[in-house]
Amino acid sequence: MVKKDLKGIDCNVGRKIREARETRGISQSKLAEELELSFQQIQKYEKGKNRVSASRLYQIAKILNQTVSYFYEEPNHHWPENRGRDFHKWLNLYEKTSPSLRNVLYKTLSKEIS
Repeated sequence: MVKKDLKGIDCNVGRKIREARETRGISQSKLAEELELSFQQIQKYEKGKNRVSASRLYQIAKILNQTVSYFYEEPNHHWPENRGRDFHKWLNLYEKTSPSLRNVLYKTLSKEIS
């Protein structure tokens, strides 16, 4: 029972690594290069196949601009798994728009929501 629980934690840490990496727009290859690892090792971490050591997780957190505790947060099962990626794609697009277009988007969304 305990071993199965630990595997779930490893998988969750891996999902959080992938989520944070994609949020920052960093490829597996780029993260691997920063850590002096192969991209296959990053794949194994993200899939929960290999356990991430505490020191390695600290390095990953620094590169991805996260706290170590972020990787241990419980998954929110009420949202689809890709919600973070979709949100961050929209956020990146929004940040690339001009202030005047942002204002139009804000007003349009505000009308739709209210």
